[in-house]
Amino acid sequence: MLKNIPKTIPEWREFFLSCFRSNFLPSVYVLFAFILSILLFANLCLQDKKESCVAVNGVLDLSSADFANDHVYTLGGQWLFVYGVHITPAEIDNEKYRTAFQQVGVPASWKNQKYKGRALPGTGIATYRLKILIGENAPDELSLLVPGWESAYRLYVNGKLTARAGIAAESSETAVPAWSPRIGRFDVNPGVNDIVVHISNFDHARGGPGMMPFAGNITAITSLREKGVALKLFSFGGLLMISLYHIVIFFLRSKEKSALWFSMFCFTMALRSLVINEHGLLIFFPSIPWNIHVRITYLAFTLALPVFIMLLRSIFKEEINRFAVSVVTGLATFYALMILFASPLVFTEFVVYFQILITVSSIYGLVALFRAMLHKREGAAAFLIAFFFYLICIVNDILFHRHIVPTGYIVPFGFYSFVFIQALILAKRYTTAFVIMEELFSEKTKLEGTALTLRNLSYIDPLTGLANRRRLDEYMSDGFKRAIRAGDAVSVIMIDIDFFKSFNDQNGHVSGDDVLRRVALAIQSCLRRPADLAARYGGEEFALFLPSTGIDGAKAVAENMRTATLELQVPAADDSVEQYVSLSLGCASMKPGPDDDPLQLIRKADQALYRAKEKGRNRVETAL
Repeated sequence: MLKNIPKTIPEWREFFLSCFRSNFLPSVYVLFAFILSILLFANLCLQDKKESCVAVNGVLDLSSADFANDHVYTLGGQWLFVYGVHITPAEIDNEKYRTAFQQVGVPASWKNQKYKGRALPGTGIATYRLKILIGENAPDELSLLVPGWESAYRLYVNGKLTARAGIAAESSETAVPAWSPRIGRFDVNPGVNDIVVHISNFDHARGGPGMMPFAGNITAITSLREKGVALKLFSFGGLLMISLYHIVIFFLRSKEKSALWFSMFCFTMALRSLVINEHGLLIFFPSIPWNIHVRITYLAFTLALPVFIMLLRSIFKEEINRFAVSVVTGLATFYALMILFASPLVFTEFVVYFQILITVSSIYGLVALFRAMLHKREGAAAFLIAFFFYLICIVNDILFHRHIVPTGYIVPFGFYSFVFIQALILAKRYTTAFVIMEELFSEKTKLEGTALTLRNLSYIDPLTGLANRRRLDEYMSDGFKRAIRAGDAVSVIMIDIDFFKSFNDQNGHVSGDDVLRRVALAIQSCLRRPADLAARYGGEEFALFLPSTGIDGAKAVAENMRTATLELQVPAADDSVEQYVSLSLGCASMKPGPDDDPLQLIRKADQALYRAKEKGRNRVETAL
């Protein structure tokens, strides 16, 4: 048997091509290996040391928990709940509220919960309470990870505001919804630690803590959050690239309608991976309004259904009825229009009916694929395996969304298996010549992409994302030449973070790197012209080159950057004279002549920077 294993590159190439040309059995083996690898990868990415703990009657016993390691503890179970009022932490033990509390499950929506003999609506306000028992060996400070609850909330621990999202007010006129995960720190009391949560919901069909909160040390909580974000960004990037790849195939072979629908389906699922759980969309657009955020979230999976049914129709026309496609597409389009134009309170209420439509359509798709397999359609059996696995993931997501199972959203994992088998089906449809041409084109694209990436990387500072010293030198050299021809003035601003070494010594290099990145973003945000260039000059120093700018303009830009950095409100080192991390800046300007050197201008700006430090820092000085 070992003699049949390919040993050379041509033999391996011939082996994989045989998977496409011969019967589909080898492809099934590859499929199962791929699914297994995806599940193993997901397991490794999500393998945090989570400890499932259950609160009973509003009390969660973590007195024996070991917070010194990287364990993360769930805060689910029976919390105490009061509907219709926000009780402050100071009044939570008041006698008048003692009989108002009842037990309710977390995570869960309060919608349809029985409270004082009546079923609650999805909207309104409520107070949740949980007491956590923590042992004396716990650290002085712990952290909470509050996931993206659909409602606005304020979370207090031991009477102090620890996390918030939106504005949790008592009326719809003053409440502002939000949908964003939060990490909050709190000081630990050995013994009882009291969590009080005020929730307001007037804009979503389901009010309440819909996802599991976690507790642990800051390292463990941060790791849990970062791994979740990384996995979603990985899914988004992979699906987006697959979408772009297949749209290229469609443009090259416009008769291949399946490539078009498959590309659109990949794109909708890529978008979905960016707006669920960790809400990676907020990384790119942190200020996106909740009203738009929730519409994108619901549109992503709504549009995926008609696109998917069109994909099935394009591959198995004989088994997928045109009328069924029209019905599914029409209903999905109607719901998509509702998402676009109706209020979130309305379309989130109707999502259960759309989930029923997804279930019915999926069953219809399974039956159609089974018929296609019986008719021995090309790729039908492999497609059926992948779709069945994907359907299991969809059902899981629906059940998780309805708080019936505690698993989590896993559709992206099932989708990757579907993506892979679809790629097999498309590849088997192409001729060997087309496969070879595709390989050559792929190699050419990889080489060009690698060259472009290497060139770009050589000009970018990896920590801050700004231009590096090499890019600055080249850009200034070109800028001087243009300024000489036009007779324009050019300016340079040299920037230094005040007492940065002390900050590093006090807070550590990880915090120091974070400050460098945040300051770099603040500096970049103050540039208004595409021709202006910000660069990391070295260490904690930055430099700006401003073409067609005199000394007054440079000083104004420098002052804006100094103010923007203070507005970050990063606590300064203990020996700093300022409360927050600040900048010292030196500006210099000149109209260069043929014999002038950019280094001269840098020296002048550096001298001005030195004077700014001598005069007490946190100021802007200009060259004499």
